[in-house]
Parts: sequence; C-alpha cells; structure tokens
Amino acid sequence: MILALIKLMRLYYAFPLSGGFIVVVYYFRGGDLLTIHHELLLAWLSLFVTISAAYIFNDVCDVEIDMINSPSRVLPQGIMRRKTALAWSMIFFVAGLVLAGLCNKTFLIGMGVLVLLMLFYNMFSKRIGLLKDSLVAFLVISIYPLTLALTEAVQTPRLKSLYIFPIWLFLSTLGYEMLKDIRQIKRDRQSYCKRMSEYIGKK
Repeated sequence: MILALIKLMRLYYAFPLSGGFIVVVYYFRGGDLLTIHHELLLAWLSLFVTISAAYIFNDVCDVEIDMINSPSRVLPQGIMRRKTALAWSMIFFVAGLVLAGLCNKTFLIGMGVLVLLMLFYNMFSKRIGLLKDSLVAFLVISIYPLTLALTEAVQTPRLKSLYIFPIWLFLSTLGYEMLKDIRQIKRDRQSYCKRMSEYIGKK
C-alpha cells in the first residue's frame, strides 16, 4: 500500500517542483533564509503534499483512460482501489492547506486558489482544449506568486531577472505540454485502432 501510494505521488515530479519554490525564495530573499526558515519549511511541505495530492487525484480522474494508455499504473492494475486513492488525495489537499495556514493568511489564500485550479484541471482537462496546456503552464509558474505571498522581496541585482524568468518558464512549459499532447493523440489513435482490430477479430 505504501509503495503504491508513493508511486501515485510522483515523487520525481513533486520534489523538483516544490524544490524549485525554495530556490525562488532564496533569490527573492537575496540568499537570506535563516529569518524565515520556519515559515519556508511549512510552505515547502504545503506545496509538496499539494502537488502530490494533485498527481494522485489525476490518476483517480483518468483511471479509465489509463486502463488503455497506461495499464501498468497503480490504479489500472488494481493495486489500490480508486476510492482509497481519492481519500488519500483529499487528505493531502487538506494537509497542504493546514500547513499553508500555519505560514500566513496570504499564503493560505494563494494555496487555496492553487488547490481549486488543480481540482478544476484534473476534472475538466479533457474538455477545455488549448486552455488545458495554458493552465498547466500557469500552475508551474505559481511558485512565483506563492513566493511573494510568503515573503517580501529583497532588492538585489538579480531581483529583476526573477520577474522575467516566469515568462520564459510559462512559454517553455506551454510548448512542452503542446508537444506532449501531440504524442498523446498519436498514442490514443494507436490504442483506438488496436481496440477496433480486437473487436472486429472477435466478430
């Protein structure tokens, strides 16, 4: 069960994405993290469990599709029940908000908006077309407004570059997601052809 949960959390994504938040805070603070180390730890944990919750919830929403395209994943294999995975994702979402509330009110509001966007994306991503890729890109760069919600920026020579970098990251993520969708369409088409061949063969 624990190993299955870890797989659902996608640690290879959750750690780098939440770790990037610490890097951004470091630059916004001009290298001074000692004065906010307690709040930073809570904020990082909040973001980490929230990202993990989103990946679990994504698998819950996409289990039918994954049975065709990714049958080796935890839920399609039946290693964990769908309801159990849903419960874990909700527990993680709530834990993320509780941890955010221990930081400050502004950060809690920011995390609350992030959770709502993650839930919306996972439930409706297959129906919103190109907006889906834009939403993913926005979710990735959300570490920047969350940083400003956690702490004030310190004036340093590198500070201005941090206001430019989110634009580059947004466009890069958008391009990556669009390319991934193109590959996904090809895979979906192959899966559809395979299912049709099997269906015709049975008849």
